[in-house]
Amino acid sequence: MAIALQTDWVTPADELRQLIAASEDGLIKLTGPASAAELFDCLDQIALLLPQFEATGTDVRAEKARWQGLQERLLARGPQVLRAWQGADHLAAARQTRNPAASHWWWWIDRQVAERRRRKLRRAATIALAAVVVIAVVGFVLSRLFPVDPAVRAAYRLQLEAESALGVGDLAAGLQLLQQAIQATPDNPTLLI
Repeated sequence: MAIALQTDWVTPADELRQLIAASEDGLIKLTGPASAAELFDCLDQIALLLPQFEATGTDVRAEKARWQGLQERLLARGPQVLRAWQGADHLAAARQTRNPAASHWWWWIDRQVAERRRRKLRRAATIALAAVVVIAVVGFVLSRLFPVDPAVRAAYRLQLEAESALGVGDLAAGLQLLQQAIQATPDNPTLLI
């Protein structure tokens, strides 16, 4: 019968894996500035330990893949992270007190979130502008290819004026405008109705 030996000895690689696991859990369970600061501390420790292991020749491909995935999820959840910090101002204050290394990009996630918003707004404005241009070009082309008869245009204008006159109760003016519209386009059956 085999007996499993339990040891309480934690290797540095185990510590790195525990930090990555704690960071993954911490990213999901962000509740406030304290949990966000704890998450960022774990990220800082991972960023320091991982290159040390690589320098010693330790195989950390799995840990690097988890680290890359963690960073991608952190960036994707940037707005939630900022809410956990209770806004960019609290993050900036924490950044000033901790003075992190420039390579620890997560301390500047507020700027990245703002840049993403600007890109989205620019993209939306570009799409809206392109849609307006396309509509204008289509309208111009259609008006050139299929021009509206000036008599039909005048009859339509007269019909609208007649409807507004009838709407305010001026029957005489409405009837006169309607008769002018019928004279402009005698073949229009909607005016006769």
